[in-house]
Amino acid sequence: MTIFPLLAPDAGEPDYFTLEEALNQAFAGATEISHGGSVPDLKLINKSVNKLLAEDGEELVGAKQNRIVNATFLIAGQTEVIIPVSCVEQGRWAYRSQKFAYGEKVMPPSMRREHQKVVAMSLDERIGYRSNQALILNELAMKSERMAAHSATGAMADLFEGQKDRLGEYLKAFRLVDCQVGAVFAINGVCNQWGGGRPGVFRLPADLQQVFPKTGAKLRLGCAGFASGARQKPGIQRICKAFP
Repeated sequence: MTIFPLLAPDAGEPDYFTLEEALNQAFAGATEISHGGSVPDLKLINKSVNKLLAEDGEELVGAKQNRIVNATFLIAGQTEVIIPVSCVEQGRWAYRSQKFAYGEKVMPPSMRREHQKVVAMSLDERIGYRSNQALILNELAMKSERMAAHSATGAMADLFEGQKDRLGEYLKAFRLVDCQVGAVFAINGVCNQWGGGRPGVFRLPADLQQVFPKTGAKLRLGCAGFASGARQKPGIQRICKAFP
């Protein structure tokens, strides 16, 4: 894997919290929309006066079933909203906790890319930020089988748990540089940023510092889906094509 840093001047402190910050510091809370719950929806309460950034592919764990966020949303301060999500734990529909916690995992790149395409099609069809739930669960099952990763509930998080030690060693080889706000990743010569079709870029270096470990881990996990063979060096033409 090759990483190409994207640089920009430091613009100062952010005027929003990330989802991870907000949940871990109790500036926000996430719950099922009702006691019975609804698989494609959850309730997010932003208690802070600051905005809250929830990113596509971020995982929320607990409540009746682990979910991932279907798109990126900037949520106004002191508001309560219903956000569209997808199940990433097929074998559980029972309360493990009343509230969701931040999962510290994100959807692997190949899955996220297909997920984004489906959500975009749903928006074109004016049915909201909806995903293809069957496709997600099928992809998780196939990746679990390829990696020989057992999970009693089919949870996406368990794919990472089984690779935790290897992922930790792998991530030690990479570091951020001054004024870095994003990156283009190339796996076996193929550009593949956070996992979607565009380079991962944040407004501030501080935001990148929070997501970089999770990003590297999911991309390393995504390598499990690549066939072995001769490695290719990503040329500048491929990198430029990653930008719209």
